[in-house]
Amino acid sequence: MTQSVAYILYNFGIRIYHLLFLCYSCINSKAAKIRIGRKQLIRYLGSTSSGLPTVWFHCSSLGEWEQTIPVVERLKEKSNVQILVSFYSSSGFEYAKRRDLVDAMIYLPVDFYKAYAPVFNTLNLVGISFTRYDIWPNLVRHAVDRNVPLFLIGAESASLRKYRRSNGFFAKMLRSFSFISCNTVSAATLLNNSGYRHVYTDGSSKLERSAQIAAQEYVNASLDSWRKDAFVIIGGSIWPPEAIMMERLFIEGAIENMKMILVPHEPSHDVIGALQEKYKDTRVLFSQMDGNSTESKVIIMDKVGFLSKIYRFADVAIVGGGFGKGIHNIAEPAASGLAVISGPNNSGFSEAAMLQDAGVYFPIETYKEFRELVIDFAENELKRKEIRTIANTFFNAQSEAAERISQHIVDYAGITER
Repeated sequence: MTQSVAYILYNFGIRIYHLLFLCYSCINSKAAKIRIGRKQLIRYLGSTSSGLPTVWFHCSSLGEWEQTIPVVERLKEKSNVQILVSFYSSSGFEYAKRRDLVDAMIYLPVDFYKAYAPVFNTLNLVGISFTRYDIWPNLVRHAVDRNVPLFLIGAESASLRKYRRSNGFFAKMLRSFSFISCNTVSAATLLNNSGYRHVYTDGSSKLERSAQIAAQEYVNASLDSWRKDAFVIIGGSIWPPEAIMMERLFIEGAIENMKMILVPHEPSHDVIGALQEKYKDTRVLFSQMDGNSTESKVIIMDKVGFLSKIYRFADVAIVGGGFGKGIHNIAEPAASGLAVISGPNNSGFSEAAMLQDAGVYFPIETYKEFRELVIDFAENELKRKEIRTIANTFFNAQSEAAERISQHIVDYAGITER
């Protein structure tokens, strides 16, 4: 299939997709937020200067932005640039941290060629950076037509496999990028063997950002009192499979003096209510904790934005998603020095292999494996201390990734340094 035919088919497909999305947005609140947000594009761009050089960072959602933050920090330190950030998801747009680094934040327009014109016409774009994946063909084509350099950061082997065919639609698109920054040697090797140029192995800014978060001070006297000398297991962004495992472990009572923190991936009213019913008199909601909460065995998180802060109050974490579409953020609990457990679906996450090799992360397939691991960690304090030491050493080694990536952006975008 020729590139022109593939492009025509893509444009036909994106129009069908958009039509279905508009219908879906009538019954789904998250989709409705994206639809409404896209209509306010010009208003979101209103606070920017048309003259300053601007780097546009596109992130699919919150996780991609988190790993982009260290890069933006370094870039702002190096030069006088504006930062535009776009999100595909409403969760990224609504809950993004470090907004002080951003001059404008928008929902990514639907991927029609002309939909991007207001951004290109309003701003002096000197570069567009995509984080990990979520590369949109018409945005790429518009940038190429306007001679705006394109960058890919945080590239991983799994998400790059569709670019291996040298004459494929996606491969030709990626070849128009000025540089590609990879998390691992294996990802860079895959691209180099496929004939790509300007490929770098810079390390993971995601891991660097996780270390930053873990190092930030967070004081919570109620959590300190509640923990006391207990062995604490935290379920981070958990779904029903992980919640069931934790409940079963709690009912069995195999671990003396064990306490748990449950953080649902989607803390809706129904989910929180169901957890309260399961644990009844043994639980307390995070929002209701006070000095009298020390006797509660289970904390149920009913607020958003605290998970990364409270990992430090636990000994072991089980992270959700591994029995579904894919693991959520395992780097944050690891950066807090915890042994991290998840279900087996971790493909496409380079940090999973890295942390497993380091001896910090433990994927499982069954409840029996989960139970045995948690009991072993509960009974072996020395092993938990060793993991904390290993994790600290591991994350210290990731500290220069953002510096390297930001320097590539400066060089390829032709940005004047301070």
